[in-house]
Amino acid sequence: MKYCDACNTTYPNEFQTCPKDQTVLRTMSELRSGMVIRDKYQILEKIGAGGMAVVYLAKHLAFNELRAIKVVNSRLLDDENFLRRFRSEAIITRKLQHPNAVRVDDLDSTEDGRPFMVMEYVHGKDLRHMIQNSGPLPVRRALGIARQAAAALAAAHALGITHRDIKPDNILMTDTGDSTDLVKVLDFGIAKVREAGLESAHSSTKTGMVVGTPQYISPEQAMGRHGEEIDGRADLYSLGVVLYEMVTGRLPFESDTPMGMLLHHIQSIPPRAHEISPELRIPQTLSVMLVHALEKDRNLRYQNAAEFIAALDDVEQELRTGVTGVVTRPGMSSPGSAAAARARSAPAPAPARAPARPQPASYSARQAPPPARSSNWVIYVVAAVVLAGAVAGVYFWVLKPANSSAQANENHSTLLVPDDRLAADVRTALGNSSEIKSAIEVSASDGVVTLRGKVTGLYEMQMAESLTKSVLGIKDVKNELQYEKLSPVVDVNGGGKTPAQEAPGRQKPAVEKPRGPSTADKARSRTLVSQGNTQLDQGEYNAAIASYQQALDLDPDNGQAQSGLARAQKAKATEDEIMRRR
Repeated sequence: MKYCDACNTTYPNEFQTCPKDQTVLRTMSELRSGMVIRDKYQILEKIGAGGMAVVYLAKHLAFNELRAIKVVNSRLLDDENFLRRFRSEAIITRKLQHPNAVRVDDLDSTEDGRPFMVMEYVHGKDLRHMIQNSGPLPVRRALGIARQAAAALAAAHALGITHRDIKPDNILMTDTGDSTDLVKVLDFGIAKVREAGLESAHSSTKTGMVVGTPQYISPEQAMGRHGEEIDGRADLYSLGVVLYEMVTGRLPFESDTPMGMLLHHIQSIPPRAHEISPELRIPQTLSVMLVHALEKDRNLRYQNAAEFIAALDDVEQELRTGVTGVVTRPGMSSPGSAAAARARSAPAPAPARAPARPQPASYSARQAPPPARSSNWVIYVVAAVVLAGAVAGVYFWVLKPANSSAQANENHSTLLVPDDRLAADVRTALGNSSEIKSAIEVSASDGVVTLRGKVTGLYEMQMAESLTKSVLGIKDVKNELQYEKLSPVVDVNGGGKTPAQEAPGRQKPAVEKPRGPSTADKARSRTLVSQGNTQLDQGEYNAAIASYQQALDLDPDNGQAQSGLARAQKAKATEDEIMRRR
């Protein structure tokens, strides 16, 4: 870009002299202190840099307020896929208005065409700095920090935003001027932007690409999964690792190599937090809660941020009342899950020495934390991760679940919860879930729970079974739920009328089509799901809903369309609620 030394204004490269004062312009490859971009943001200083972007502290001239500006690296200007994702993620992240999330204020481009994102400037330091300077945090303080971070995740997940890189470096501790902690979670959407850039640059090795920070990455990310295969449960796993580090002062796993750390997340069981350093007096309830949060199988973890927060509240309640032991919550599997049962009954693993953690960036009180270095949060694992992932995948996805299931059944079978209590707990779990809309009949006999009734679709049926399995004391679940398929009917007299077209009381017997959707219909349905996923990523919720509904019209059994429709409708409802409150 071109720059005027006299008035500090920037111009496109085509300009030769400043229109304001006729000063000859100079070419600048980077922004520098004093520059004014778009006539409203004055650059004060550079406060961070990474492979993707440079972060500057700037002043909004009209408002006389500080802002953090993230400017895309000039070498990425030719990557259309990256730029498109950067803009779309900025737009959708702008909708996230939560007191515990760093706010995105604006999206623009510099005079030479480099996109930049304008964000709320947070005065303070990150959680990494606090842990390394203070060591293990008091349990109550750690619970409060984790709760605020989880609240930000809950708001983001409701909009369909998955962070993908939760770590202490992205959790800012605002300087409030008193002893209270105000948490701000940074960089929502940035990891997904990075993932898109890497996919375009390494399309031939996508399966060997891991995006995330090895010390905090979820097992599914460590396995090389990406895109729609990663959801909010990955964020909750990473937040569990952060909470573990806050209360123990160390990570749950140690390794001298990134690959070793990835394999730990895929297959290793962490030492129980309360046994690492007894002098820290970590409640056993918190230790069990962390085991549940760090489950390898995401279906056994907390299924949403609300469950995670509820588990934190259980631990806080124990600390307030002084009542020790495991606090249970009907419908949640925290203490009653297979993992929790293993944590209470299995021999304690030998405590590991503190793993080497990434070195924090040092910055002054005026600085916002810089983006994590690419060596910390983006790892290219091509042939190695394919091989190691295959070995670990065989262990985790084939051998491990069978073993875990057997152990879970063994532990559950010893609990002997009365059948009437089981049925009541299941009803509570289903009633507390926003995903369950239908009335479901629940019965129990000898620890086996049976679900009956009609639900709206395959997604609700599967969710009901998953919630039921999470309840303490269940031996098995018989899922006899049914969901209606919107199949056209044929009038026996050849009229071809639908039930809605028949006069009341005169409907003819309906005959289902003898066969399901054609191969072409299924292919078109999958295409519409992919289209809906893209629209959902871009925040076009109404368009996404329409695409998913069209996909279901073609193939009512398309589970991805059903789950996508549920996510889009939830995101749309959340956005409408946000707009209503403004």
